[in-house]
Amino acid sequence: MMGHAVFPEIIDGEEEWYEKVRDKFEKQQFPQETHACSAITSKCWLKEYESAEKLLRDIDDIEKGLRTGEATQLD
Repeated sequence: MMGHAVFPEIIDGEEEWYEKVRDKFEKQQFPQETHACSAITSKCWLKEYESAEKLLRDIDDIEKGLRTGEATQLD
């Protein structure tokens, strides 16, 4: 979905690669990337959205900020 490996140091298909990735997620060691929706991605990883509606509101806020050039602070 991101166009590249989530964890570049773990090679897809190598021995125990699935277990290594699962272990990182279980320890809440998520990929740290910077892009327009980084805050949304982080909130998804941490299961901080109570509903899809709140997620859509954050997406809308980010889109508005990108159009106006204003920084967007998510709750």
